[in-house]
Amino acid sequence: MTNLIKALVAGSALIAVAGTAAAERPVTADFTYSALAPVETTYARFQDTAKEACRVDRRAVRQMGARMRIEQACTRVLLAKAVAATKNQNLIAFHGEQIGVPATRRQLAALTR
Repeated sequence: MTNLIKALVAGSALIAVAGTAAAERPVTADFTYSALAPVETTYARFQDTAKEACRVDRRAVRQMGARMRIEQACTRVLLAKAVAATKNQNLIAFHGEQIGVPATRRQLAALTR
């Protein structure tokens, strides 16, 4: 069974992180996944989808450092929203491991849902 979720990152959140008007566009992406696929595979696909959706046109932001910060911030937020939208506890835990959230904090967060 394949599931489809749509994640959105509002441009205003990116402006706060990146400090540039070039990030004012909303970013959306469709993420597809199968509950039967390995978590690592799903996560890698989600990362690729988020990176692609968050790519900033070189002409919009000429400074490479600023463009990279915008893309990385967008990717982080979009990936987190997509993972959370799955409500798949294994994928959520794997994402927590990847971003360095301590296991005890992840366990507490799971108990409060």
